[in-house]
Amino acid sequence: MALKGITDIKPNVFPFPIEVRVLRKYYPYTGTHEKDLYYLLVDMKGNAIEAKVDKSNKKIDGIIKVNECYLIDKHFCTEPGGSGRIVFHRAALLLAKRTTVTPLGSKNIPTMYFNFARRDMLEERTKDKYPNLTDYYGRVLKSSGLQQNNNYRTVKVTLLDHIGHEIVLTLWQSIAVSFTKEDITGQILAVSAVKVSIYLGRLQLDSTDVTVTYINPPLPNLQEIINSFNEMQKKPMVAAKVKLTEADTETGFTLAELNQKPYAEYKSKLYSCQATIKEIHANHKWFLKKCTFEGCEKTLHEEYLDDDDTSNKTAILSCTKGHTVTDPTYHFIGEHIFNKLLSNNYCVHAILMDSTATMPVTIFNETMSSALGVTCKDMVLVHGYDDDKKVPPSMLQLIGASLKYIIRLRLNSASVVEQIETNTIEYQMKDAIPLLTAPEPKTPASKSTRKQITDSPGKSLFTL
Repeated sequence: MALKGITDIKPNVFPFPIEVRVLRKYYPYTGTHEKDLYYLLVDMKGNAIEAKVDKSNKKIDGIIKVNECYLIDKHFCTEPGGSGRIVFHRAALLLAKRTTVTPLGSKNIPTMYFNFARRDMLEERTKDKYPNLTDYYGRVLKSSGLQQNNNYRTVKVTLLDHIGHEIVLTLWQSIAVSFTKEDITGQILAVSAVKVSIYLGRLQLDSTDVTVTYINPPLPNLQEIINSFNEMQKKPMVAAKVKLTEADTETGFTLAELNQKPYAEYKSKLYSCQATIKEIHANHKWFLKKCTFEGCEKTLHEEYLDDDDTSNKTAILSCTKGHTVTDPTYHFIGEHIFNKLLSNNYCVHAILMDSTATMPVTIFNETMSSALGVTCKDMVLVHGYDDDKKVPPSMLQLIGASLKYIIRLRLNSASVVEQIETNTIEYQMKDAIPLLTAPEPKTPASKSTRKQITDSPGKSLFTL
């Protein structure tokens, strides 16, 4: 008679023996000082379940070894825990004093388990009070390296996910410290047991105490995943925003009312108003070059080696932290142009106007990318608008259009536009240049922005 598997386990039902591999050992955060020991078990068919060790069974930690196979019997089948679960299963196991664990030696049982979420599942997972943790994967666009912020150590990894959207994964504390120091740009990164949240309308991922990261994990379909990214049809890489709701913002204000609000009242709030862009300042740069060396993110400035005539000299780029980019050449990561030392970011200075007043505002990278549907990098390198003082036509279409703006007010400086509702605008990129060929710039390229494209995109979009 064949043994039953993990899918047959139900809560509060008499147990039966199961053959499993122990994939992980972990101590999930429960909100108390005392942490319980858990194991992640997977059976022959690749199904998984969590097993908690009862406090009466103190010897089991010395018996069970990770990656080994066992026949487990006389356990208890219980309800799953209420928070921080890493497996979607109707039941969990309790390994008590009576439980027997028999080594099986070598068995053809999977050595890895993932239950990857689709992009459309993420927003729903931010709403539960005690959400299940999430598995996700993507191609690495950039990694900040280890950073120290106050008492916290972090690594921020920007991923391109399976539908062509950017999402930022933040690894915290011990997970960040143990993360690879190597350059993994362009590699496939899979993460298990992360939390999904929304900050200023953007989905983001955060590691937990039980998160594990895998670079190019040995999945049966790994090559298919790699091929899907290589063949993904060229799409704008946008840090997709979740639409901010009335719960996130205070609505119905005029610009005159917002201009009169005291700082103590508005410093932690967002406000929405109906307005139009009166003008976009032509005397300000509409995009900036940002240093991405080890997560720096400082603005890069052109410099020359001496004070002689610069007309025939090549500029280098440097930031206030002393990082220098001597070769600002771009290349392909899959179908996307990339330089691991710098990035182009929107930074648009404009004047908002309604019937009551005007307001100076700044529209930063993610907001403008979302509004236009084109990243700054693609606007400059693919569509050829590389003059930072000449505003692209698609951006000029925002002028005069009555739209809803969600604004963060700032003291003694221009307010920040966090979201623009552009449903009524159809943008035309008449001068767009196919990514298959190097773009001819609309304006003369400076000697510091050479373009070199060494690969070509494919034509199909991978979906789960």
